[in-house]
Amino acid sequence: GPFDVLVAFSQSGTLAAMYLDKLCREAKPDPWRLSLLFCGSMIDDVRHQLQEPLALPTIYVAGGDKDDWCAHGLRCLPKMYTDLKVLTHEDGHTFPTRGPRAGEIYEQIVREMRERCGLPPG
Repeated sequence: GPFDVLVAFSQSGTLAAMYLDKLCREAKPDPWRLSLLFCGSMIDDVRHQLQEPLALPTIYVAGGDKDDWCAHGLRCLPKMYTDLKVLTHEDGHTFPTRGPRAGEIYEQIVREMRERCGLPPG
């Protein structure tokens, strides 16, 4: 590092949350400015639940009704993060690909990344 943005898909988002929680317990700073999580990303194992919700700004992109994990993620992630923006699409457990919604999502992500990283609007 340092890193500006962590991009994670599904269970790698779970690992990122567990890592951030470990750093929080050790009173260490967040190693990046923004988490960008696509699908999944919730912690179901009670042995690894967060000590407290994470304050790191986070964007969660969920795959809608075609994603078997979407509803569960939409229930869990707002409890895991205090600064969470949720974007949804209907492409399933994958990155958004179908327009025009995919383009709208990626435009929102770029705007948020630029703002959180202190860059001027693009």
